[in-house]
Amino acid sequence: MKNIIFILPVLLTLISFQSHALIITDVRKDAAIREGYDGFSTDMIALGYNPQTDIVNSVRLFVRVHEIIDDSDIDMPGSDTSEFVIFYTMLFGARMHVYPDVDNESFEFVRDYFPGEDTCVIWGMFECDYDPVKTGQFGIGIAASTDNLWLDEARWELDITRTAIDEPSAPILFLSALLSLISCRYWQRANTKK
Repeated sequence: MKNIIFILPVLLTLISFQSHALIITDVRKDAAIREGYDGFSTDMIALGYNPQTDIVNSVRLFVRVHEIIDDSDIDMPGSDTSEFVIFYTMLFGARMHVYPDVDNESFEFVRDYFPGEDTCVIWGMFECDYDPVKTGQFGIGIAASTDNLWLDEARWELDITRTAIDEPSAPILFLSALLSLISCRYWQRANTKK
């Protein structure tokens, strides 16, 4: 019974700490990819991400595209039917990902973070110029050689661990007071019998 009295405050303290994993998602659907340079970004803070308290485990970007006009059957001499695309993804560890002929494809970009890892992506002379984890701004650029591509979906997924210390609720406070009274009563009876 002595152990229960020591374990009880520890359990009540642990109940007040909440640490859980969340995936915050932002989706962009059905948009034309213009010839030249285009891009899309997301503000994860507007979706509930808190850079001060949330720990980022990983960032994922899924991009699914298809040809508007299927030109695979076109067999004209001298015709260029390739949809040349470059994804500029500094966040994911490379300046560019080059795809010479995109038809109907899905792409996935992933960046995992370790606890305590430096999350700066672009360093200036003396300070960080772009840190998506601290600013909540995630983006990607697309350079396309054609207007024949359609963006079916671009989905950002931010996998975070949220740790917050909440005040105990009224039932927990009532339960702890009740258990304290019971334990005091038990110790009084145990001491009077000796």
